[in-house]
Amino acid sequence: MKKEYFVSAAAVLSAFSLLLSGCSGASHNAVVTDGFPLTQQTVGNKSPESESSESAESSASSEDVTTPESTDVSEPADVTSTEEPVTVPSTDAPEEVWTETPMESTVMYVNTNGVYSRKKAIMGSEKVTLYALNDAVTVVAYTDTDYFKLDDGNFIHKDYLSGEETVTTTTEPLPEGITQVNGVTYVNGIMIANKTYSLPADFAPGVQPDALAAFYKMQYEAAAEGINLYIISGFRSYELQTNLYNNYCAQDGKAAADRYSARPGHSEHQTGYAFDLNSLEQSFENTAEGKWLAANCQRYGFIIRYPKGKEEVTGYMYEPWHVRYLGEELAQTVCDSGLTLEEYLGITSVYAD
Repeated sequence: MKKEYFVSAAAVLSAFSLLLSGCSGASHNAVVTDGFPLTQQTVGNKSPESESSESAESSASSEDVTTPESTDVSEPADVTSTEEPVTVPSTDAPEEVWTETPMESTVMYVNTNGVYSRKKAIMGSEKVTLYALNDAVTVVAYTDTDYFKLDDGNFIHKDYLSGEETVTTTTEPLPEGITQVNGVTYVNGIMIANKTYSLPADFAPGVQPDALAAFYKMQYEAAAEGINLYIISGFRSYELQTNLYNNYCAQDGKAAADRYSARPGHSEHQTGYAFDLNSLEQSFENTAEGKWLAANCQRYGFIIRYPKGKEEVTGYMYEPWHVRYLGEELAQTVCDSGLTLEEYLGITSVYAD
């Protein structure tokens, strides 16, 4: 983005005075402002005070001259005072700019549980307020980044607001052992993300510390046996998974992509408990690292999440590189059972459509 400089008439006159003084050999003390040296000096019979006065008068009489002091971008324009779009730049990231179009104050409803308003009308900006399903908000403007501006100055993406309250059609209670907290599903206390159970778009815990610590322990002890394990993919945000899935659909078609890539909100990587290790090729199972991982990962709290021959149960083809952290005791139990996590918990993994 180009940076524009605005120079007052006084600055130009002072620069010209410097040029004159340099030619006449007059002494001066230079001060640099906006790239131009301004001087305090005596030229002919003019004192610094009189020259400054003349410069100020000249500046006051000039038309269409904008100085940095007259340009204030620290606060967005009052969107209630104009019907024209207002460009609002971010104060700490100049390249982050959006345009607000004022609208009549309107009550809208949050259509997804666990949605945060954002400080800026930009994806991934600072979270402000957490809203529950059907919370009412007042919107006063719409941005070209597809966010609604609220009356408190914060923003919510258009996908999470509706003109009417959301009617819950499911009247049956959740099966025994299944709970939902802020849109996140737990089965017997285990966080689940698969084709049946999704995560909110704003759910972004990052890599879970206990899972990462367990991996480092496994990596260290594997290395002592000459096995080199490393993470190639850990936590993924809803936004990143959206991009990946859409790219795979464009590349291979939706039906094929659904066999190896999760739709946004359905990826285990968004839980922060899953890692892809070393390679994304099924031939990884035949490497020394792949064999060691399959035989030992449960000792460190991990399971091979999508085992061979279980695609109809898990919803995904065999992935010998994909491990899920459950904790040492539960991982050993699931491994000893010979079941997938879906079979062990008695749940499905099937998209609604």
